[in-house]
Amino acid sequence: MRSKVIFLLMIFLHLQSFAQHTNSFISLRSGVSIPLKPYNSHDLEKGSFTQPGINLSADGAWFFTKHYGIGGQAGLNLHPVDVSALSRAKVDADPFLSSLTIRSDPFRIINAALGIYTHWNIGKNFSVNAKLLGGILWANTAYQLYKPTYFLTGPDYYEITTARDHKFIIEPGIGLEYKISSCFALKADVELLSRTMQFGFNTWEGVRYDRKRISFINAVIGFAIFL
Repeated sequence: MRSKVIFLLMIFLHLQSFAQHTNSFISLRSGVSIPLKPYNSHDLEKGSFTQPGINLSADGAWFFTKHYGIGGQAGLNLHPVDVSALSRAKVDADPFLSSLTIRSDPFRIINAALGIYTHWNIGKNFSVNAKLLGGILWANTAYQLYKPTYFLTGPDYYEITTARDHKFIIEPGIGLEYKISSCFALKADVELLSRTMQFGFNTWEGVRYDRKRISFINAVIGFAIFL
């Protein structure tokens, strides 16, 4: 009987020691989402005239060892459109246009991914984190309302409706963590997302497909709870 109690006690202490060395967490994050070229370029064919926007996301991981774990992340990214630059480019490209006013929604990007997380201490309260995830990127182009003025004659307004596409994506990321207590931490993460998407637009000639490279960096700050 005594040997069984000792054996169970050793198992309990081993599990306690293992739990103390894991870094499993869940976190809520927000920050800036920065478009990269050609996604942010002022090129009517390849660019999307996007500007820095916001990211809202959540992630979490279960660490099966002190340094390695598995987890996932989901986030929403909104990238507003530089309508002034887009208007100038449209007018410059069309000799029949004298002016153009554009109202635009932002590009809306949603991502969800799973993969490997790592954690390495670099001091008493600081640690470096890295991850490599794979998942799905859903991209929605901006709904836009155009009010043109022509040298001769033309429509009073027209619209470009939203187009959608989704693709598999690989998402690398790296971050810094400051441990406030045994239960809470502040996290700062940087992530790269990039994928060529194909958007279909209905025109009077039929469906037109545009291939656009959607690339951006998320720089976010979050509040983590250790599990």
